[in-house]
Amino acid sequence: MSTKKKVAASEDLPVLLDSAYSLHRMGDHESARALITDCQSLLHDSHEMKQALSLLHLVGHYYQNALSTTHFTELKSMSESLLKLEIPLYCGWIHFLQGYFLKQEHALKKAIENFKMGQHFDEMLEVYYWMDKFRCLPVDEKIHSFVRLYPAESVFSFLMGNNFFLNSVQARTALEKSQLNTYEHSEENFDCWLLKNKVLIPSHYKKIALDEENFLDLYSGLINDRGEFSYLLISELNCLSFLLASQLIGTTFQTIAEFLDKTVDEARALVTSLIKLGIPIVQENENVRLNWPSKPAIVVPRTLKVIGLQEFVKKKKKEFTKAQLIELLQLTQFGAESLLRKWALAGYIRPSEGPDKMTVWKFF
Repeated sequence: MSTKKKVAASEDLPVLLDSAYSLHRMGDHESARALITDCQSLLHDSHEMKQALSLLHLVGHYYQNALSTTHFTELKSMSESLLKLEIPLYCGWIHFLQGYFLKQEHALKKAIENFKMGQHFDEMLEVYYWMDKFRCLPVDEKIHSFVRLYPAESVFSFLMGNNFFLNSVQARTALEKSQLNTYEHSEENFDCWLLKNKVLIPSHYKKIALDEENFLDLYSGLINDRGEFSYLLISELNCLSFLLASQLIGTTFQTIAEFLDKTVDEARALVTSLIKLGIPIVQENENVRLNWPSKPAIVVPRTLKVIGLQEFVKKKKKEFTKAQLIELLQLTQFGAESLLRKWALAGYIRPSEGPDKMTVWKFF
């Protein structure tokens, strides 16, 4: 079907505009420009979406790292008519580009509001990146958890410390490449985040002193409740990590299920289990949001997936007996024996003979 026939059907125009927008974000600016040009030739000058095409041209220049003062003049001329359409994506870009040109905090916050309304989460991460660069990123735990923990394959989130996808995130546009070229990243810098007093601190697990009376260790899978240790299922721990990462935007049972590789019913059961444990989670139909204003100290793995109790024990003791493991983790005989078998099979520990022929376990 020709482009002309597609545009003739009004319902096809948003699809074409979305395609052009996506092409720019992917770095295929030539195809995006061709598609926009075709649309422009088929829309009369007074068509309400005419300015949207001009905005998409500016988006293309932005991703080519080629914006100029002339483009800012163009932005001002189209802003009023586009904002009247109240389309979150376009309103978000109008405010973002204004904030980008002027390093204006108010405009960047308006961009966030609109992108959030339209559930354009990658764009939100991009705006937060520039707010951080312009030194106006809000000191807000939910925002920092989102930009540094949420599993988004975004260059801008990666540049802010999010290494969920390790080093597989690829720059697709000139703008992304220019930002990556000025950033020195070392995967070994830290392996977890310490969430304490509403501040997210990049940390190395083996160096964290977990001496607080109350803490939630999602890295190893241990809860300290006033000196009493308890343990969640691995899937519950990972679910809670994801809820922490998405507490700004909320999530759905479907999204949780995809993250955990579970069914929607299993995801719903996990959330219900966490609520029964006293974790304050708000449910509105299929939407789920963590609402935990006063949290204990929390250690969150950068992968959002629990690593294992062996990491906590390794912090405390390089070698240990079964009796010492029972005392350290407050386990039963059966629980300790089960862990020892599991760790030995996984290659974490090996047995050696200690005093009085007692078995001493050592970490590799």
